[in-house]
Amino acid sequence: KRFRSLSESAPDIIYTIDREGGFTYVNPAWERILGHPAKDVLGRYFIDYVRKEEIPVYRELFRLIRTEGKTVRDVMGTILHQDGSDRIFSISGAPNLDAEGQFIGVVGTFKDVTALHLSKAELKQSYQRLQTALDSTIQALSMIVESRDPYTSGHQQRVAKLAVTIAEEMGLPEESRAAIRMAATLHDIGKISVPAEILCKPTQLNEIEMGMIQLHPETGRGILESIAFPYPVARIVFQHHERMDGSGYPMGLRGDEILLEAKILSVADAVEAMATHRPYRASLGREKALQELYDQRGVLYDIAVADTCLRLFNE
Repeated sequence: KRFRSLSESAPDIIYTIDREGGFTYVNPAWERILGHPAKDVLGRYFIDYVRKEEIPVYRELFRLIRTEGKTVRDVMGTILHQDGSDRIFSISGAPNLDAEGQFIGVVGTFKDVTALHLSKAELKQSYQRLQTALDSTIQALSMIVESRDPYTSGHQQRVAKLAVTIAEEMGLPEESRAAIRMAATLHDIGKISVPAEILCKPTQLNEIEMGMIQLHPETGRGILESIAFPYPVARIVFQHHERMDGSGYPMGLRGDEILLEAKILSVADAVEAMATHRPYRASLGREKALQELYDQRGVLYDIAVADTCLRLFNE
């Protein structure tokens, strides 16, 4: 009587099945959750209420309980509602023994987690939509910057590809690789404030013009700080022209004062810039670019990052 009182008021399905897998008891929660009248379930088999392709999974669970005496807990599975739809459950079961300790079936519970599962799926879809929108926005901003400087069209995309590859080779986690990809794709966004005639000037820049160019990391940080990135994108962009010996700009940071992600971006940016054409000079070529990287490793560029980049090209 005590068991029946507890069982009939329980929010989860409580069941017992016999040695062959037929139901000998289900509490009223079965009808409330799955729609089938409880009296119609008795004598039928567990596999009558699951999809055919999942039957082998449940047979294996039953075998573990019956032949090995194991208790299974919180196994995710689906049971069919009376209307034919799936309901997702956390399934538990344990051996049901008689007074002599002989196996007579299984006793257990089905906890309905359908709503929780759907909420997680919807949350994941929502996140994916937001991620797609963010990626599209980043690409649009990148195209705006590069449209003002046809000589460096595609530069940010190529830098992003190289920087992410270096990060992968170094074993950086997904969060760091995502931050590098976003920052690299937008690292020159601050040049939107530089007059186009300076960006496209076919001769060496004078001191004033170079000073305007060197403001672009700070301008970029100012633009990107207004966007709620999940990663320190603005800081990486702000530091991508800093150098290990403190000779970079705008802050003259040294060594460990520079984010690792910014060190990776600075190497990718420098190699790509040296290996491609600029308005004021022809391409130095890949070999010279890599030689310059090798010569300046530990001086301008982080040794581990530089060596990884060199290995990627050489191997």
